[in-house]
Amino acid sequence: NPEVTIHAIVGVGDLDVEYVEIRNESTGPVDMTGWQLKDNQGNLFIFPALILNSDGAIKVLSQTGNNSVIELYWQSDSAIWQSGETAALLDAAGKTISTYSIP
Repeated sequence: NPEVTIHAIVGVGDLDVEYVEIRNESTGPVDMTGWQLKDNQGNLFIFPALILNSDGAIKVLSQTGNNSVIELYWQSDSAIWQSGETAALLDAAGKTISTYSIP
């Protein structure tokens, strides 16, 4: 199993700064194409074609913007995350790979 984790969720509730940081802590690259990031409310982000290298990290920003090699944009017009929620990262087959509980 790939060791990909939700490392942090920063700026909870503030669309201008809110993002999820995901890290690949495994020894090789991981193809995250079609993976999903979701919250308790059913908000869903589907990863585009993406290879995350070993020890690499990617930010998923809630706001609108243009994807780059280190930042992906949810294209939301409001904040996604709330205190008390649990974020889940699922692989392309729908298996939960990592969860993160927001304080």
